[in-house]
Amino acid sequence: MAFGYVEAVIVFAFVGGMTALIWYELRTLRTRRLKVAEKGNLPERSFNALTTTRAIREALRNGGVESADADIALMRAEGAHDRGAYMEVIELTTQAREVLTRERAQRRVQDDLARLERLKGDEEETTKEKVAREMPPNFVQAKFTLNLARDAIDASRGRGYEVAAAEAHFGRAQSAFDGGDHTLALSTALQAKRAAEEALPPGVRVVVETAKPGYVAQSAAPSLVTISAPACANCGATLAADDEFCRKCGTAARRKGVCPDCGAAVKPDDAFCRKCGAKV
Repeated sequence: MAFGYVEAVIVFAFVGGMTALIWYELRTLRTRRLKVAEKGNLPERSFNALTTTRAIREALRNGGVESADADIALMRAEGAHDRGAYMEVIELTTQAREVLTRERAQRRVQDDLARLERLKGDEEETTKEKVAREMPPNFVQAKFTLNLARDAIDASRGRGYEVAAAEAHFGRAQSAFDGGDHTLALSTALQAKRAAEEALPPGVRVVVETAKPGYVAQSAAPSLVTISAPACANCGATLAADDEFCRKCGTAARRKGVCPDCGAAVKPDDAFCRKCGAKV
């Protein structure tokens, strides 16, 4: 018997039908196995869902987030687990977690609104205020004064003046700044700046003869300058040339014949400065 076209079609149809039948059976069996396995894992899934939901509720409760609806759903889930209704447990715990998630989101929104209300009446902090708040006390002032002192020392050295004392003050100021004592660094840097500005050429020294107000200079020798230093009218302490106030008692430095405001010369009978109009 010859194998013709009809026989070939029958064979292919038979093979195709058997393949489809086998594929369907395998798929059905696989689905059944998955359902059986899932049903067998339901008690474990139910227990895990209960444990996880309880932990979430306690964590949120510690943060101030509570929900009566979530507590009720969790209680119903615990009862369903006791009677073996595991799918109901999974549904109820899912519902409880969704309620807790919504409550947490609402609490965050409320906290953000309250924070905005607190900040609403406050002025926006400027960059300068922020830097001043974050910087240690006297940090900026000490750093700035150190730079001024260094410039004064360099200028005096360039003129050939003796700056050893100023350098000593500056070294102590820099050490205090590096050590974090910015208040001490500021005061010592001011001393360094003053010492540099009051430096004299080598071989020239100052002898203070009297504490009477006013300046009287006499040349005792080519290398000796005798200066009558000004004194505080209140306590008699010696004043430096640029002192506006007494370093000992704080009294304003008033020099005879000099305007206390602009430094212009005034006559004994002048009640006001002829240059700036300040009372003398």
